[in-house]
Amino acid sequence: MAEKNVLIDLNLNNNEIQNVVLQNLAAEPTGKEGKIYYDSASGVKAPKFYDGTAWKQLAKKDELPVVNNATLTIQKNGSNVQTFTANASSNKTANIIVPTKTSDITNDSGFITKEVNDLTNYTKTSDLPSVATSGNFADLQNKPTTIAGYGITDAYTKTEIDNKVASVYKYKGSVATYAALPSTGQVVGDVYNVEENGANYAWDGTTWDKLGETIDFSPYLLKTEAASTYATITNLNKKAPLASPSLTGTPKAPTAAAGTNTTQIATTAFVQNAIAAYSITLTATNPALTPSSGICTWTISNTLNNADVLCSVREVTSGEEVFASITYSAASIVIKINSSANIAADTYKAVIIGQKGS
Repeated sequence: MAEKNVLIDLNLNNNEIQNVVLQNLAAEPTGKEGKIYYDSASGVKAPKFYDGTAWKQLAKKDELPVVNNATLTIQKNGSNVQTFTANASSNKTANIIVPTKTSDITNDSGFITKEVNDLTNYTKTSDLPSVATSGNFADLQNKPTTIAGYGITDAYTKTEIDNKVASVYKYKGSVATYAALPSTGQVVGDVYNVEENGANYAWDGTTWDKLGETIDFSPYLLKTEAASTYATITNLNKKAPLASPSLTGTPKAPTAAAGTNTTQIATTAFVQNAIAAYSITLTATNPALTPSSGICTWTISNTLNNADVLCSVREVTSGEEVFASITYSAASIVIKINSSANIAADTYKAVIIGQKGS
């Protein structure tokens, strides 16, 4: 699309461009020397011009530096020598004199000049004694003779060290028995080994003090051996108490011999053996029975002790107990069932429990 040049608000008589709005761009366009535009990007918001090399931002009014009328005052001994202000219209000069000799100093008390002749309180450096920078320590004069003289406060003196060394144990040898220990000439800290018991004795200034001896630990268990030989307190606490224990799982006990009659625990095996040894259970089904006078009689032979025999008659099919008259004798059991009709074989069964015969 071709460009159109429109002239608006041009006052050629006054050489003015009125109501002009610069081109608004958020990014810098291609530069051409003398070209201007308004950078509308956030954080800029200012006009820019191209100087032939780069775009330059024109300062905003509120960013121009403010010049204050600050005053600089130079003083000499508290009196003002010269005052300068930031917006002065002419140059000013302050003459500051730096003294180069003592006569230039007005208040010269406390200084020594070359003309001072009274040197009573002074000594020439050439008259000062020389200070040794090397040589033998023995050549030094007026040396301190104590540690304290050197300003050392955290060290032992020779006497203190001798006393401490004297109290240190010193091995002197071995003797056969305690009675053979020296009784004269010994000093504090002397130590002897007594062979009869393997003990060491030290002289404490009054008597021979027993320090230790050889001990045979072979009868004792090591800690690791004890752990594998004895139960720990933790494991013992897991055990049931002797009084009224509350056992879980399947506790076991020795099975007593048959016929045992004590307070010993009876295991299930002992009970089963006792029942098997004392009683016997027999089961028999009826043969075909013919009634006589309305009663069917069924006789079962046995070797049980009739005094301890129990018999129950039940239907084979339903298992229900049947009312019957049962008579026991030493060698047989007689069962009578009320019936006016024949009873087929295996209709009823008799369950007999009794003591085994001798």
